[in-house]
Amino acid sequence: DLAKQLEDARARGNERENELQALQGQVAELSDVVSKKEWYLGERTAELERAREELEQNHGLNAAAAEKLRQLAERAETARVGAEETDAELERLRTELEVAKQTALGAEDGAMNAARAAADA
Repeated sequence: DLAKQLEDARARGNERENELQALQGQVAELSDVVSKKEWYLGERTAELERAREELEQNHGLNAAAAEKLRQLAERAETARVGAEETDAELERLRTELEVAKQTALGAEDGAMNAARAAADA
């Protein structure tokens, strides 16, 4: 009877040892899965951080680019107005030049007529 109890105790001990080894195997597998998921989560977190930084940099660049475009548009408008003023000034000078030419031609004609009249007299 004692031998039977000892045999049963050994069998239960072996059974418990097998269960313990199975549980240790499951713990090792779950630890591996958790480790991989933590690594994956770390990678995704790093990617999100890089994306956030890039977005912030692009926003800063976009703001800087928008300011540069505004400045360029302002310069272009100033240049356009200046060109219009220059064109108007050139037109005024052309008109004055034409008037001066006509006056010079008139004076030349008058001088030639006076010279002829003097020669005829």
